[in-house]
Amino acid sequence: MSAPRIYTASFSAIATTTITDIFELTAATDRPFDIMGWTFFQTTDLGDAQEEVLSITVERGVTAGSGGTASTEVDYGARGEVTADTACVHMVTTAHSGGTVMFRKGWNIRIPEEFWLPPELYAYADAGTDPVTVTMTAPADSITMSGSIFWKEY
Repeated sequence: MSAPRIYTASFSAIATTTITDIFELTAATDRPFDIMGWTFFQTTDLGDAQEEVLSITVERGVTAGSGGTASTEVDYGARGEVTADTACVHMVTTAHSGGTVMFRKGWNIRIPEEFWLPPELYAYADAGTDPVTVTMTAPADSITMSGSIFWKEY
């Protein structure tokens, strides 16, 4: 087996008002992956009166949502590897259905979200257990978000 490859995908300044799959990743047939972590932030609700905490979940084995944009995956190590086998879509506004919640956490939208899983808790997926989503509940009003996700392919 070759060494794992690390990839990232990013998006910038996308407004949302709904339950949103911030990232949706789908494995290639012979290429499982682990989600290592993510960062995202919003730039519109910055005052005390606009503060809210949204639920962020990682869910596996979902029925994919619709909408969103195909991400441009980048070889994070810049080793000249082939492109990512995992397909990443960001800001899926008709969120997924079904699946299993792997974990849930809160995001205070006034503070940038930076979350790194320890290696023993990486969110694993393969062609039999994907897609995997990082999903947020609907904000009270429109927020404009930017972010990145990092994953490792085997």
